[in-house]
Amino acid sequence: MLAFDLHSIKRCVECRGCEQDCPAFKAGKGYDPTLINRDILAGRADEWVASEMIWRCLECHTCTEKCPQNYSWEKVMTAFKAEAIKWSVVPKTVERGIETFLRTGRLGEPRSAARKALGLPDAAADGREDFLRLVEALKVKEHMHG
Repeated sequence: MLAFDLHSIKRCVECRGCEQDCPAFKAGKGYDPTLINRDILAGRADEWVASEMIWRCLECHTCTEKCPQNYSWEKVMTAFKAEAIKWSVVPKTVERGIETFLRTGRLGEPRSAARKALGLPDAAADGREDFLRLVEALKVKEHMHG
């Protein structure tokens, strides 16, 4: 299943230098990558694939930018998310996000009222047609070379 750089994870657990800068960790609500990393070191990585906690990582790159060993929590969470997708154990919100992206080319629909309240202009066109053309071009290329 998942293979991790255990030496880097051990150093990550010992360091925790990015912990107080991680927006998801600071928000609380039980997000604790150190707990996950400790379980990886104890040989219990598989238990986390179906966990909702792995989806709390925002992939904002804060931990990556702060990591003195250039490893970071994000790398671990991203590996878990990829495995969860393979196992089809993703939260409903992620499923809906993927469906929205495939349908519209966006990860979500902008809300005009929220944008106005923040003083932001109307959202740009969604680019759906460009996205669908790209997908079709990739299919044609794959068919030609496959």
